[in-house]
Amino acid sequence: MGKAYANRKSEELRNKNDFYETPYSLTWKLQELNIISPAATILDPCCGHYAISKWFRESNTVMERDLMYGNDFFEDEYEDFSFDYAVLNPPFDLFDDFIVKAKRVAKTTIAIGKTDYFSCYQRLENGLWNGLSDIYVFNRKVDYQFPIFEDGSFGVGSLTTGWFVWDKDYDSDPKLHFIDVQEYATRGSYESWKKKNNQKMQLF
Repeated sequence: MGKAYANRKSEELRNKNDFYETPYSLTWKLQELNIISPAATILDPCCGHYAISKWFRESNTVMERDLMYGNDFFEDEYEDFSFDYAVLNPPFDLFDDFIVKAKRVAKTTIAIGKTDYFSCYQRLENGLWNGLSDIYVFNRKVDYQFPIFEDGSFGVGSLTTGWFVWDKDYDSDPKLHFIDVQEYATRGSYESWKKKNNQKMQLF
């Protein structure tokens, strides 16, 4: 499982679709939901540059794993449900692999996912959605190609995404919610931003 893990490549060689950083504002909005208890243990198995995990360091015990730091989540051995939470933004093409293992090692798994994932018949058949308690959909389409901005702003793209929450003890239909991120959707399209940014760089 996970042997095609995009992070096995150096950062320079990764496909842009495999290494998206999470705008800070999306994690701030997650914190506002008060799903994660203070002092709880948190695992981020694909932490990248700590865009998610760093916001929990003051209030929680956080374990951060990523191949770029020599840690392979798929090779690591953990006791079942040894973490209170797994919080992650997995590579899109390995979403299933990350979720399957995260659900085994954490009591609650919280991951950024695409709503398009629901249209895959196999995920329903293989039980990936078992325990899915809540979906918190962002009310703007977030373009994850942008770099991180300290003010939490992001550009608008074509993906409908949100926080997906699994609870090991949940056994009913998931509940749908919406998260208002309008105030942070200020960067426009990626192509327009990149063009403008390149023009600015050429001036110096």
